Amino acid sequence: MRIEDILPLLFRYAFAGLAVLAVLLVLFLSSWLIYKKVFHGQKKLRKKYLVLGAVSFVYLFIVACAVFADRTGYEEGVQSLFASYRHAWYYWRSADWLNIALNILLFVPFGFFLPLWSKKLEKLYITVPAGFLLTLVIESLQYILKLGVFEWDDIFNNTIGALLGYCALKMVICAFQRKQLKKALLCGVPYLAVVAAFGGVFLAYAAQPYGNLQLSYYAKQAPNNISVAVGELTDFGDKENVYKQVPVSWEEARAAANALFDAADTVADDTTEFYEDGRFSIESADGDYTFTMDTENGTYRFEEFAYFWMDSSLRPSTPLSAEEARLALQTYGIDLPPDCPAQVIEGDCYVFSPETETQNGIVRGTLYCYINESGDIVGITNDIVTLQIVSSEDIINVQEAVERIRAGKYSAEYLPESYALAVKSCEIFFDEDSKGFYQPVYSFICDVKSAGEATETRIQIPALK
Repeated sequence: MRIEDILPLLFRYAFAGLAVLAVLLVLFLSSWLIYKKVFHGQKKLRKKYLVLGAVSFVYLFIVACAVFADRTGYEEGVQSLFASYRHAWYYWRSADWLNIALNILLFVPFGFFLPLWSKKLEKLYITVPAGFLLTLVIESLQYILKLGVFEWDDIFNNTIGALLGYCALKMVICAFQRKQLKKALLCGVPYLAVVAAFGGVFLAYAAQPYGNLQLSYYAKQAPNNISVAVGELTDFGDKENVYKQVPVSWEEARAAANALFDAADTVADDTTEFYEDGRFSIESADGDYTFTMDTENGTYRFEEFAYFWMDSSLRPSTPLSAEEARLALQTYGIDLPPDCPAQVIEGDCYVFSPETETQNGIVRGTLYCYINESGDIVGITNDIVTLQIVSSEDIINVQEAVERIRAGKYSAEYLPESYALAVKSCEIFFDEDSKGFYQPVYSFICDVKSAGEATETRIQIPALK
């Protein structure tokens, strides 16, 4: 989740909390006035607790909305400790790390405000366990009410947040007491520890020559509940190439657009040209066509507006064969190999899936070509990429990969709790990592047998040592 998505939610929750607070304040002050005027009450209204209570209420309202609002249809489950950290490491998406950071920050106000309520609460051994217990209650309610998975990481992160909030309060207090410098520095240690931990993770990631693979296991399968039988497998040697996509410059993207517009008997409208964050787009002067390219890998879409606004069910089948469509693409500068796998889907869409080795790498991917009933090309989605060899690296052998399967060190979904695994064959494919490199991966074709039924699945094991 991006910051621009989170801020509107926080403002919405805060606004709703302030609205509820306004109603409660009116009721409270009305009751207080009756207490003072009618019953001649002697107790005084302390402004400190009125302000603290108002701020605490809005904070707790935001927390309640953040953890319970907009949550329906969740299945019950328990996520092991540090599972979200492993997930963030292998997927390496900013949204995952942001979610961890937000879970820590969510309880910083709790650790800051709680000690202000009473001298008895100004103890580290009271504030931090209180934060732990509150988040434990929240996670338990989410699990019981099926509003979310019980996550030990949320408890861990929220407890850290409560500790940081408590230390922040102590540092503020020490700032007004000049002789408390050592104590203030001591309260800053948890902040340094958190920064060092996250900094160490990001530095370790930056120091890696390659990125992380999403298919890497981060939650171990239960090896006690499975049996593994292995057939005769091919040995692939001890080295494999690592590849990188070939990027396209802005000038090359514009040249590709002009070539397609020329083939469609139109020209580019320079006033519509757009280039930002690797995305290039431009429209034709007659407004009939649009071209969009991802310059990081050269994939693009070229479409006729009118055709794709049409309901797909109304598009008639085209008169061309797949081979005729391949030849028609040559007029658009796209030369697919004759033996390229091809198929026709939905009557007007031709799918080509080339994968060829070149001297410097691999050309592979899928191209979708749309042709109308007159035999004219009206759309091209070209997801074919060129992978250039970066280096040749040592890989584990097939038997080592099989041992990882036996140990449950693989990522798989929807497997039963107890099953027998029969490994039938193995091949190597190349999967994109979090830094844009394509690493070799063993792909094992297996039969999963459980409760008398067998289904085929694939298990992937990263091959790099």
